[in-house]
Amino acid sequence: MSILRTVVLGFSLSLSINAVAASEQNFKEIQALIVTEPEQGLAQAKQYWQGKAVSQENLKPGLLLVSAYMKNKQYEPAADLLERFMSIENLDPDSSGLLLARKLNQLRLSKSKLGTNHLFDQAREIIPVLIPLSALKNQQLALFELNEELGYKHYFAAEFNLAEPYFLEALTYIDKSKKQTLSNLLNSIGVVYAQQAQLDLAAQYMLDSIKMLEDNGLTVRSDRYQNLGSLYFGLKDFDNSIVYSQKGLDIEPEMTSRRASLFSNMAAAQVEKGDYDPAIENLKRSIDINLKLQHSTAKARNNLGIIYNQRGEYAKALEQLNLSADELDDSVNSEMLGISLKSRADVYAAMKNYDQALALYEQAHQAFTEKDLKLKRVELYPKMLEVLEIKQDYQRSYEILKEFKTLNDEITNVESTQKVNEVMAAFEVEKNKQALMDSELARAQQQKSIDLLNHKNELEGRITTLMTIMVSALLLLLLFILRSWRFRGKVNHMLLDKNNRIENQHAELSTLNTQLKKQTEIDALTGLKNRRYITQLIAEESAKEQKAQKQWCLINIDIDDFKKINDSYGHQRGDEVLVQFARSLKQVKGKNDVVARWGGEEFLWLAEMKGSHNGSIQCESFQSILANQSWFRDHDDKITCSMGFSSFPLIDLNFEDWEAALRLADYALYQAKNAGKNRWMGFELVDPKIAYDDIKDVENLVNGNRLRVLNK
Repeated sequence: MSILRTVVLGFSLSLSINAVAASEQNFKEIQALIVTEPEQGLAQAKQYWQGKAVSQENLKPGLLLVSAYMKNKQYEPAADLLERFMSIENLDPDSSGLLLARKLNQLRLSKSKLGTNHLFDQAREIIPVLIPLSALKNQQLALFELNEELGYKHYFAAEFNLAEPYFLEALTYIDKSKKQTLSNLLNSIGVVYAQQAQLDLAAQYMLDSIKMLEDNGLTVRSDRYQNLGSLYFGLKDFDNSIVYSQKGLDIEPEMTSRRASLFSNMAAAQVEKGDYDPAIENLKRSIDINLKLQHSTAKARNNLGIIYNQRGEYAKALEQLNLSADELDDSVNSEMLGISLKSRADVYAAMKNYDQALALYEQAHQAFTEKDLKLKRVELYPKMLEVLEIKQDYQRSYEILKEFKTLNDEITNVESTQKVNEVMAAFEVEKNKQALMDSELARAQQQKSIDLLNHKNELEGRITTLMTIMVSALLLLLLFILRSWRFRGKVNHMLLDKNNRIENQHAELSTLNTQLKKQTEIDALTGLKNRRYITQLIAEESAKEQKAQKQWCLINIDIDDFKKINDSYGHQRGDEVLVQFARSLKQVKGKNDVVARWGGEEFLWLAEMKGSHNGSIQCESFQSILANQSWFRDHDDKITCSMGFSSFPLIDLNFEDWEAALRLADYALYQAKNAGKNRWMGFELVDPKIAYDDIKDVENLVNGNRLRVLNK
C-alpha cells in the first residue's frame, strides 16, 4: 500500500511540474502575441486571467492583462485593474514598485495628468528601498520601469537635464535581451543629449539605437529617422536633415501626428536652404493632418509664419504666429513657448517695431534659460543683439554677447565637432564594411561551387574513360559527353561572369569610399576645405613623433552684414557672394597656407609665417583685394569683412595650442566687429611662457604686456 501511495504522489508531483511549465510557456506565447497581434493577444490574456482573484500571487497574469489593455489603447479597464492590485495591503516592495511604474505608464500613454505628482513622489521614495535588492529579477524590472517613467516625466516637460540621470539609471537595470525596449531607451537618451547640445553623445546613442534594430532584424520606425534629421539640422547639415526626414515619411502611415511632424521638420531644413515654396507646401500638409486629427498645429503654423516673415509678408506671418501662440497659452512646454515668442519678435524686428520685438526676445530668453535649452539660446542671440544695438542698449548688449560667446564656444568646440563627425563616419564605414563582407561571402560561395564542379568534372572524366572500353555503349557515351561538355561550358561561363561582376563591385566600393572621404573634407558650395578637414589636419599633425617647427598665424574671417545681403538680393546671390569671396581668399593665400569655410559666412585662414612677420600683412592684402572687386551687376555695393588673428606659435600643433589660438582669433574678430566692422585686429605673443588657462583673461594678458595688440 505504501508503494502504491509513493507512486501516486510521484505521479501527482510530475503532473504539477508539467502544468507549471505549460503555464509559463503559455504566458510567453501570449506576451509575444500582444506585441504582434494586439487584439488576439488581449483575447488570450483575458482567457488566461479568467477565474483568478486579485492577489499578490496573481500579479504576473494580472499585469499581462494590463499590458494587453494598454497595447489596445483600452486605458480605463487597465487603470481599474491596476487600482485593484494597488489596494492590496502589505504588498512587497518590488510588487509595489512594479505596479506604481505601470500606473505611471498608463497615465502617460492615456495623456492623463490627474493626481500624478504624488505618484512620482512615491516613485522617488521607493527606488532607494529597491536598490539593495537589485540583484533579483523582479526588483531590476521595477527599478528599470520606475526610472524610465521618471525620466519621461521630465522629458515631456522639456527638462532634459533632469531626465538624463533617470534614463541612464534605467539603462543599468534594463533586460538587455529585450532589444526593442533597449533601442527605445537609447533613442530617448540620444534626444536628451541633443537637446542639451551634447551632439557627439546624441549621435552615438541615436545610431546605436538604429543599429540595435537592424542587427536583430527589427523594424526601424520613422521616429528614429526623424531624430537623426533633427540632429543634422542642429549641425546645420540641411541636406542630410531633409534626407532623413524623407526616410521617415517613406515608412510612416498616412494621417498620423508623426507624419505631420516629419513634414514640419523637412520644411524647417528647406527654409534654411532658401527653398520656400516646397517648405510652404509641406507645412500646409502638416497643418491639414493635425486639423483632421484634432491635434495641435502650433509648431507647423510657427514655421509657416517664419517663412512669410522671410518673404516680407508680415501680415500673413503674424496671422499664423498668433494662431500658433493661441494654442500655446496653457502650454507647459517652455521650448515651444520660447520658439513662438522668438518668431513673433523676429517679425516685429523686421517691421522696425523694436520695442515690441525686444520685449518678446527677453521673454523667449527667459523661457530658454529656465530649461537650459542651449541650442535655442544660440539661435536667439544674433537677432536679439541686432535689436539691442539699434536701441543703443549697450549694457544689455554686452551681457548677451558674453553669454553668446561662452555658449557658442561650448557647442562648437573642435573636439566635440570632431567626435560627431567621427561617430557619423564610423557608422557609414561600418555599413560599407558589412557590404564588403557580404560581397566576400558571395564570392567564397561561388568559388566553392566552382571547386565542387571541377571535382565533379574530374569524376566524370574517369567514368568516361572506363565507359569507352565498353564498345556496346560507345555511341551513348559520346552523346552523354557532348551534352556534359556543353553544360559545363555554360556553367563555367556563368560563374566567370559572376566573379567578374563581384570584382567590379569591389572596385566600385573602393572608389566610392575614396570619393566619400574627399566629399567629407570639401565644402560643396565654395570648394574650400571644411571644418572637418582642419580638425583632422590638427589631429594628424599632433600624432606625428617629429613635428615640423613652423610659425603659424590663425586668421578668423567673417563677412560683414551677410544677412542683409541675403535679405536684399536673395539667397542665390548670397551663395554667389560666398563663392566669389572664397576665390578671393584662394588668390591671396600663400603656397603652404590652408583656407577653409568654417561655417555660414565665416572662413578660416591658417597661414605659414616666416621671420618676424605677423598676420597684419595678410589681412591688409585680403581687404584690399575685396575693396577693388565688383560684387553686384546693378549696384555699386561693396562686400567687406572683419578679421581677427593670432600669431600664437603653433609649434607643437597640439589641440591645446589650437584651442588657444582659435580662442584668441575669435576674441579679436569680435573686437573688430564691435569697433565698426571692415577692419582687422590681432594678437602677437610677447611672453612665450603663457599657459593655456591664461588665455581665458585676454585683457589681463594685454595689460600685463604679455600679449601685443595689433589693429588696423
